[in-house]
Amino acid sequence: MLGDAVEASSNGVVVSDPNLPDTPIIYANPAFERITGYSANEVLGHNCRFLQGKDKDQPDLEGLRSAIREGREYRAVLKNYRKDGTPFWNELYVSPVYGEDGRLATFIGVQNDVTERLRAEQALLEGEELLRLATQAGGVGIIRFGARNGKVSCSGNCPQIFGFVPGVVDSTRDELLEKVHPEDRKFVLRAWDLALSEGAPYEIEHRLIREDGDVRWIIQRGQVYRDADGDVEQVFGTVQDITARKEAEEEEGRLLERERRAREEAERSRRRMGVMAAASHLLSSSLDYEETLERITNIFVPGIADWCLLHLAEDGVFDQRAGVHADPDRTPLIEDLGNRRPNGEVPGSVSEVFHTRRPALFTETTEPNLERLSYDTESLEIIRLLEPHSYMIVPLSAAGRVIGVLTLVSSDPNKTYDAEDISQAASLANRCALALENARLYREQSYVTRTLQRGLLPQSLPEIPGVEVGVEYLSVGEDTEVGGDFYDLIDTHYDGWLCILGDVSGKGARAAVVTALIMYTLRAIALQGDRPSAMFAALNEAMIRHDTGSQFCTAVCARLEPEESPGEKVKLTLARAGHPPPLLLREGSVEEVGEPGRAIGVFEDLGLDDYSTHLTPGDVLVLYTDGVIEARSPEGEFFGEERLRSLLCSCQDLAAPATASRIREAVLEHKGGTPSDDVAILVLRVTGEQ
Repeated sequence: MLGDAVEASSNGVVVSDPNLPDTPIIYANPAFERITGYSANEVLGHNCRFLQGKDKDQPDLEGLRSAIREGREYRAVLKNYRKDGTPFWNELYVSPVYGEDGRLATFIGVQNDVTERLRAEQALLEGEELLRLATQAGGVGIIRFGARNGKVSCSGNCPQIFGFVPGVVDSTRDELLEKVHPEDRKFVLRAWDLALSEGAPYEIEHRLIREDGDVRWIIQRGQVYRDADGDVEQVFGTVQDITARKEAEEEEGRLLERERRAREEAERSRRRMGVMAAASHLLSSSLDYEETLERITNIFVPGIADWCLLHLAEDGVFDQRAGVHADPDRTPLIEDLGNRRPNGEVPGSVSEVFHTRRPALFTETTEPNLERLSYDTESLEIIRLLEPHSYMIVPLSAAGRVIGVLTLVSSDPNKTYDAEDISQAASLANRCALALENARLYREQSYVTRTLQRGLLPQSLPEIPGVEVGVEYLSVGEDTEVGGDFYDLIDTHYDGWLCILGDVSGKGARAAVVTALIMYTLRAIALQGDRPSAMFAALNEAMIRHDTGSQFCTAVCARLEPEESPGEKVKLTLARAGHPPPLLLREGSVEEVGEPGRAIGVFEDLGLDDYSTHLTPGDVLVLYTDGVIEARSPEGEFFGEERLRSLLCSCQDLAAPATASRIREAVLEHKGGTPSDDVAILVLRVTGEQ
């Protein structure tokens, strides 16, 4: 997994948060601790600049600061200090990670200790200087080769270089060639022959084997001399021992190769951390089930795969639920592949991974492998058109069970999946499975909560003789956060009708449960014919006894008792428990009715009194929840009671349903079409008609 790879990396890895003051370190891996001597706990919350000690004027620092300010990548070589004060040279690669919304989320810094490489470069320079000094001091061998007699004369520093007995050494060219390393002899002989035939100077580097078996590197420089007739007379040359320089170059090459591998590892780690960070953001930003399916495929394509398939086991059916190709023109082939599933079958390799729960890696797409990836002849032909090169299949495991399988395919001949790729894919697949399982549970909880809420609200309202009724209800919370607004109209069957409207604190299933307790309790109490204040008192006792915790409610209850003769007054008895005041529209003016009381479910004594009056034809009584008056405009302005009063004054001649609808539309328009709280409106208009 990526986390294990970063923890085990030989490169120091730190993550900084640019959204916090001074861009502090929020993560450091064990390699950082080994390189610097500081523990992660000692550096978390600090800016990386403490590593420079007093060397704050290094050339690369300003470039690094600019890159961080501008949110871009940067490479710097800095002199740092370990915790014990010893200096070291640090090659730092800084890369930004951006979220889905385009905002800079973190910086990932990968450190390489290049102290040894810089020392090797210095040693190389020093070796060259020593070579120059040695030449000046006479450490150069002299070789003379006679073209006519084939004799070779070696003098100067040759004995020390070749391992001869000190003094002038005479030998033949073949004897001298025997001392050249066998792998270099053809090359050296060709250079000598070319110099003799063309009379051109030469310069060659090669190895030789001394009599003691020691292998040395030398450089030969030669010049051809001719006689008066223009014939080659002799070749005069020098030899120098360059073993120290060659060893320094080889060491530098080894260090550079190690650094190259370290940089590649660091780059892979950076990319994987970037993919993991982007995946975490994508998977945590939505709980919608179908949207999560789409986001899963977008995580893997094109970052990890050229195309992918997602099979899920749902309701006893194992089916291809999603698929995408990096080339939009080829996505229809992916969709066509999902439609060609005979008799509910799935590819053999997909089924095997699902049942064994073990990922499978296919480094090459042989014909048998392709057949196990297809359903039939037609689907096999589609897969060939998609040009797979290498693919891997990983299970989606969550809560101890496999819920599906991901097939990830590379069509790039230069990209063959390996064990490291499948480890990363398996880790990501587990995150995806958890996100998908959470979305499924959210969907199920949403269904239960919505069903419970719909079951609590009346499906139809009884008719009240001589009174029109208008109702509007908006539930605007998330599916699992439906609010606790409720209303009811109860026919007591003997002395009138009860109109109830209220708001339970909180949201979700718990609010729905408390709403159910309230509505069923009120319906039971209503059959006893109690006054509104007495009904609320009984409800208060039930809620306290039931121990609803922090849940409480505000409510208003209006009892309507029409007079016996049609067209006469309607008696109104009303109680208000901590709820916004009902508004009475009468002859173009609006007034509040009822006395305020305490919320239900909190205090033993609600302090309620019944308010009584008579309504006459044309009077309009409006009950509403705080979602109406507390609706905010995009600029933050409340809808408010004054705006509601003004609106009602224009509704004197409207029917009750039209009045309720006008209030609803006015609230939506004020809010910009997206109210943030539930809204319940109950309008009662006295008509005086039977």
